[in-house]
Amino acid sequence: MRYRLFLISIIFILAGCSIDTVSKKKVNISFDKKFTNKGFSLIYKDDLFEDKTLNKKLDERSLSIFHNTLKKNSTVKITNMLNNKIVIAKVEAQIPYPSFYNSVISSRIANEIELNPDEPYIEISLVTNNSSFKS
Repeated sequence: MRYRLFLISIIFILAGCSIDTVSKKKVNISFDKKFTNKGFSLIYKDDLFEDKTLNKKLDERSLSIFHNTLKKNSTVKITNMLNNKIVIAKVEAQIPYPSFYNSVISSRIANEIELNPDEPYIEISLVTNNSSFKS
């Protein structure tokens, strides 16, 4: 008798419970790791091309740089670390240059940010299309 009463109460309890399936949506939060690089830069001169240190010419009057890892036509912000002057430039190409330097910049960029040729310490930051910056 007790067995039947126990079985009937279990059936009522299970019938009264409803099973709801909750689907958990995974939210992928991805933070864009923006490229930044601090180091010494090589200021372009025609002698570097003639000595075959560089295998491509860079227009000295342009706001362009050579960089090993950034894609062509990427927009970068170049900051003089000594006086915090900033200029926006484009990556011209990916070419090999001496590994001591982090980039090759045109002489116009060096003049714009008042870069000391004896101590050309700069920071290069990638500027994404949807970002805004204040200079």
